[in-house]
Amino acid sequence: MKIEVHTSDSRGVAQFEGIAIRHTFSYQNYYNKDRIAFGGLRVLNDYTLAPGKSLKKKALRNMEILCIVLSGALSYKDSMA
Repeated sequence: MKIEVHTSDSRGVAQFEGIAIRHTFSYQNYYNKDRIAFGGLRVLNDYTLAPGKSLKKKALRNMEILCIVLSGALSYKDSMA
């Protein structure tokens, strides 16, 4: 397997009303033909939310979501709960 290093400053960046997003792979408005996916991994995003902000609900299928909270608190709800 070939190892490729992608520095954090080379990731896609988006900003929406108190939410900062860094995209590792092509996603939403960020497109990089060389970064479509890594095997079965299609999305690897970092979100920074301002206090009181939340992400919009989305219908997600065949997907696992992993959240790592570095500071603050997180509440999560899905259709399975």
